[in-house]
Amino acid sequence: MTCQEIYPAPDEEGMRLDKFLSEKLNFSRNRVQKFIKEGAVLVNGFKKNKKYSVSQGDKILCDSLSRKEKTAVLDADICYIHKEDTFVVVDKPYGIVVHPAPGLDEYTLYDILKEKYRYVQTVHRLDRNTSGVIIVAVDRKAARNLKSQFKQGKVKKTYLAIVGGRVKADAGELDLPLKRSNKNPTKMEVSWVKSRSSVTRFRVVDRVSDFSLLELYPLSGRTHQIRVHLSYSGHPVLGDDKYGGGYAGYACRHLLHAWRISFFHPEKKGRVNYCSAPPPDFIKKIRKLGFENVDYI
Repeated sequence: MTCQEIYPAPDEEGMRLDKFLSEKLNFSRNRVQKFIKEGAVLVNGFKKNKKYSVSQGDKILCDSLSRKEKTAVLDADICYIHKEDTFVVVDKPYGIVVHPAPGLDEYTLYDILKEKYRYVQTVHRLDRNTSGVIIVAVDRKAARNLKSQFKQGKVKKTYLAIVGGRVKADAGELDLPLKRSNKNPTKMEVSWVKSRSSVTRFRVVDRVSDFSLLELYPLSGRTHQIRVHLSYSGHPVLGDDKYGGGYAGYACRHLLHAWRISFFHPEKKGRVNYCSAPPPDFIKKIRKLGFENVDYI
């Protein structure tokens, strides 16, 4: 990765950031301004605009990879479970956002696929730190078909989660309506006022000490649904810094994995099924905590 560390000299103090970098890197001013706009330039660890006046002692990092080069680097981390002309099934690593959003200055799964396909539509989402299987349409007709299947409840999803506490019931259903939090718009909360219905079924795979391993089957697709349902029930996902309570520090990310997905093929007859094996950090935590009834995972 082409990342340069640059320090202004005393006689360069007060220069505009774009002019300073243009001279230092021997790039056009327009190209440097593009780097700055894309967030590829950091001054003392922070983004600055092109008019920022540099000072002696500033530490300026410039990652001068092009957008296409950056998405190619990220693409190397993406595993394609299945590819067709109309849709792809991706094994999403945790840490990657699925789709661009206002204020989000990073490359997403959508950006990566957009370098490969003329048309891309993410017909459903996974949270940044949720790993696992996700369908992406690369054809308009397939996108309409798949979105309709999600709306009609024809898509069946199974997740795995390591949660805090020993879940007493061997299986059950969490029927808890959700709405966006008034206090924190980045969070969802259980509410019976101005909310939307939300149902998650679960089965306990194993229990050990003060932890449980669950299979989860969301019947609806609300934002953060599984994480909020589990937290509200007193069994938050390990590592969940937003809803994890006392279990937030048990892992470097929330240990929720989209394990299996089943849907009707957009063009052919019949249902298709795809699976994503849990990633190494998930398996490592299963072994460390001592879960035993996990041979089939």
